[in-house]
Amino acid sequence: MKHPIIIYDTTLRDGAQGANVSFSVDDKINIAKKLGKLNFDYIEAGWPGSNPKDAEFFKRAKGIQLKHAKIAAFGSTRRKDISPESDTNLRLLLEAKTKAITIFGKSSTLHVRDALSTSNEENLKMISDSVSYLKQKSKAEVFYDAEHFFDGFRLNKDYAMKTLFAARDAGADFIVLCDTNGGTNFNDVQEITRQVKKEIGNVRIGIHAHNDMEYGAANSYAAILEGAEMLQGTINGLGERVGNANLITLIANLYKNGYRTNGSIKLSELKPLSKFIYELANEIVGNSRRFLVSELAGTSNVEALEGHGITRKEPLAKQLLAEIKAREHFGYAYEAADASLNLLVKNLKGEKNKIFDLVEYRVEIEKKGKDKPVSSAIVKIKVNGSEITKMEYGNGPVNALDLALRAALTSKYPELSKLRLDDYKVRILAGSS
Repeated sequence: MKHPIIIYDTTLRDGAQGANVSFSVDDKINIAKKLGKLNFDYIEAGWPGSNPKDAEFFKRAKGIQLKHAKIAAFGSTRRKDISPESDTNLRLLLEAKTKAITIFGKSSTLHVRDALSTSNEENLKMISDSVSYLKQKSKAEVFYDAEHFFDGFRLNKDYAMKTLFAARDAGADFIVLCDTNGGTNFNDVQEITRQVKKEIGNVRIGIHAHNDMEYGAANSYAAILEGAEMLQGTINGLGERVGNANLITLIANLYKNGYRTNGSIKLSELKPLSKFIYELANEIVGNSRRFLVSELAGTSNVEALEGHGITRKEPLAKQLLAEIKAREHFGYAYEAADASLNLLVKNLKGEKNKIFDLVEYRVEIEKKGKDKPVSSAIVKIKVNGSEITKMEYGNGPVNALDLALRAALTSKYPELSKLRLDDYKVRILAGSS
């Protein structure tokens, strides 16, 4: 009989790094409740303390009643050359008081050298110390995500396996093999997973695949064929770059091929779940690679933005990230708002970018009998000391407001008449008491 597959969802963390995806805290709470109701096994929620939004989520998540699912906090191994007790990330993981903790570490000698700038031996200690410390200091299950494992295995098999042994010997409950770049062929995933199972011993393994070559689902299933018991992925395949393995697709295929999920997830619930997540994410599909700046982004992503002249080492990079984290906590989203991001950068640099002052505005919706509602907006602005007031009717309140503001501005800035509003999304911003 085939073993049941444990379903580990990372939509709230990995999925939230996708283009145009920005979940509010309420969104995250509602998604967690939905996944819990459907008997997903684990719900990975993000980095405790990394930004105000995730901090609030973990605080509120303690009040969510989940009969089967477990919330997982996510973080990294300790930093190099310090003790676990001194590591802020590990402390925050413990303070989240979740029933599961997932940490990732480096599997490749390339990343140990170039990303961590440390020795292979110190990296092994970082993995071992972190897993052991979390096991000793919490009652949580501890999972180890072997980042870039398949790339690391091909580069230096012996060392990649040593990283797994370090996590195993420290007491990891699961070791998850990660195809972080999404560039491994499924036949290689199957062969490497087979070798890992043969050498790793009794520790249980999982698979975490990205979809850069459209192999996310195939690579996940290949690992399951070789004994992987945990399947990590996101709803609808949301995630950074081209996304993660799609759990909607995979769960259906598992059932089709004679597997069952540990929580007996109902296939009939997958379509409504997919639609539910799409509606919250406002997701669209695109092919060009973009570096996204959000509360989940690091300073390396800031450095990658073209045209801003920001390097990761200068104070402005950290200042920009701190400002974005604070704003996204209240519902702002910069992933697809390049112009807004540009204005934010200019403001932080001290460059003048204010071209008008808003004096007041009013939006009204009028409904008479069976007629369609009529929206109107009045906008009053001040440009170089002169007040301008315009009123316009539109197809809904947003369109009316856009037309009124545009009419007021084009009287002073005629070049704005060439701009066109292609799309918009209404978001509810957190209020203040």
